[in-house]
Amino acid sequence: MFCPHCKKESPEYAKLCENCGSSLESIPEVSMTEIKVSSSAKTAMILSIAGVLIIPVSFLLVLFTISDKASDQFQTTATVVPAMLLGILICLAGFILGIISKVKIKREELKGEGFANAAIIIGTIPISYGLLGALVVGIWYIVDRLKDMKQ
Repeated sequence: MFCPHCKKESPEYAKLCENCGSSLESIPEVSMTEIKVSSSAKTAMILSIAGVLIIPVSFLLVLFTISDKASDQFQTTATVVPAMLLGILICLAGFILGIISKVKIKREELKGEGFANAAIIIGTIPISYGLLGALVVGIWYIVDRLKDMKQ
């Protein structure tokens, strides 16, 4: 018998290696079962993250174009605000899919509850600030148009 640690030969009856002192008893093999992770939970998290990335970029584009009087504000705002709303809808889809995934995980004894929780948490935050951002931009746009009409 050879020591699995130092690779030296030891007598068949030995329980410890004479060279390094490691155990020579066989270690029972652990059966590896396949762990099933909910794919919908992963998808939900990806959707929420995508929404997180779309909303602030759209909001910043609106702010930069509103402050630039040389560009056509209506055209720019009409282009960017739908992108913000798209980000909100993507986050909402991630949020809803996260909730559905949590139910499915519990029912089918799958793994991936962390993904589902992350989708719910990540999806909630952008929905809130995306709606607030759309409201702020809308008010800002209306006030800016009213100023132009008075002049």
